[in-house]
Amino acid sequence: MAISVNKRSSPEANQPFEANKRPKTEGSLDGRTVTILPDAQGIPPAFVQEASQAIFSAASGTRMDSIVEISSRYRNGDYSWVKERCEAILKTDPDDDGMVQVMLGLAFVGLALEREGEWDEAIGTLTKAIKRISLLSEDTLDHGVKSILFGSFYKLGNCFFEKGKYSEVISILKEVPFKNLGFDHFYCKSSMRILGKAHMGLKNYKEAINCFTEVLQANKNDSTSLYLIGRCYLSLNFPTIATSYFLRIHSNASEYDCARASIFEASLETSSETPSPFYYSSLKDNFEKGKFDWIIKNCKEVKESIEWYIIARAYLGVSLAITGKYEEAKEVLIEVIRNGEPPPKNHPMFGEIRAFLDRCYYELGECFFISREFSKAIQCLKQISNTNQKIYELAKKGIKKCKQKALKKEKAVDPLFAKISISTSMNPAHLCAMGSEYFSSGQYVKAEYLFNQVLPDSGEYYTYARGKLAEISKIESQATF
Repeated sequence: MAISVNKRSSPEANQPFEANKRPKTEGSLDGRTVTILPDAQGIPPAFVQEASQAIFSAASGTRMDSIVEISSRYRNGDYSWVKERCEAILKTDPDDDGMVQVMLGLAFVGLALEREGEWDEAIGTLTKAIKRISLLSEDTLDHGVKSILFGSFYKLGNCFFEKGKYSEVISILKEVPFKNLGFDHFYCKSSMRILGKAHMGLKNYKEAINCFTEVLQANKNDSTSLYLIGRCYLSLNFPTIATSYFLRIHSNASEYDCARASIFEASLETSSETPSPFYYSSLKDNFEKGKFDWIIKNCKEVKESIEWYIIARAYLGVSLAITGKYEEAKEVLIEVIRNGEPPPKNHPMFGEIRAFLDRCYYELGECFFISREFSKAIQCLKQISNTNQKIYELAKKGIKKCKQKALKKEKAVDPLFAKISISTSMNPAHLCAMGSEYFSSGQYVKAEYLFNQVLPDSGEYYTYARGKLAEISKIESQATF
């Protein structure tokens, strides 16, 4: 550092320090001399003047006033300005009166580096600042200086945490008397959280719980601590206790979504005695947010003995279909449709569950369509109710698309049918005869096509054809797969 403050009252005071023989530039301020070292020559003169005033304030016993602006700029996120200002101070050569000011400047450089994510540089600077400030006498460490010292310890611990060096975090922070500041002090709570996270990183879950519990002493609703305690209990295989902490997190908290997901995760280890609405809610929340991979990962682990097993399988099947895993989706969705039944109509969730069951039919129909199993696709789509009008309309369009594709497929593999289908000379009797033959052999797509060609003015043939079309529709509505 390179600003030196000397009183003009003695000739010796105007001499440079013996240890520093380099040429210096001197300036005058209020009858005192400011000495600037060569490596500070690039700093604007006005800035040097401000730095000089800061150090003179320290010499006059009001050193905390001199860092008010630096502290304010730091709090407002102006880290580049803080670094520039403090580095200017550090390029001066202080005497004993300015030493505290320079130490604090060093600390603020480290704090600014930490906020900018320059972990290694921040570690070096903060370590140096802490060592120098710690050498000060107790009467020199007023409230402001102590606050910066505690902040430097906290940020140093955070730098090591960000680098994944959890043992170093614990080594640094466990000896700092943050509790002297009071449990509700920012540095106390924040340091306890960092300590807890470091213990979690080392799988010391009991120690982590102790740290987070201390934070809850100051704020029983601290969502971060509640969430992390829950995660610790999950890791210790206490899912019910974990769930009790997740449920305490308010819906406005940033951890709320993660907590709901964790409730579902906890349910994988609990019996059917645990209330299912929480787990259903977690499934629904994640599904609506498009977290299909999360649903696939977690729902595959659901045990068949759990009461909401079939609901989890339904979400799994739909998520598999949406993500293009069609064959796996078919297997799961067929299981759901065979074993799942909607609740009674007087059930409060009847409409919601019925609508999702329709979604299962729709996605299974899409899977069959992609594998060119058009008859099965039609069967699925015909099961869909009008509970959800959007899905219902999509199903009607899907049925039409399936029949078009199925007809095209039949024409490609059956030359005789292809020839009949383009003939304009078929009379109603022939159409009904051919249609009946296809109907009897289970070739309903062909039969339906021919019966649909019989016109209303064909008398009894038209009546016969409409009857057969009704039978085909009834057969298609039966999910025989």
